[in-house]
Amino acid sequence: MVSWADANKIVIKWAKTKEVVFRHPVLTIAPLNDIEQVTSARLLGIIFHDKLSFDEHVTSTLTACNHHSYIMKLLRDQVLPHSLLDNVFQSLIISKI
Repeated sequence: MVSWADANKIVIKWAKTKEVVFRHPVLTIAPLNDIEQVTSARLLGIIFHDKLSFDEHVTSTLTACNHHSYIMKLLRDQVLPHSLLDNVFQSLIISKI
């Protein structure tokens, strides 16, 4: 892995490097070169779980949308025009979905 990264001029940030092993529940695999082995990791905004379940990702997305809905309520209560509320809705909620 390190030699491939060096050959392709990629810098590995070891403090941020995590390993997720997608496996059958019975198997156990030792971590690579002291890299922290985790059960889930976020990649490009999607949470991947080692059991290929998206429950954690869906819960995280719904929680964020719920918080953003509260912001929308506060803005509506401040009598923000509907056109601007629509822009905020598109930016905060639709972009998450």
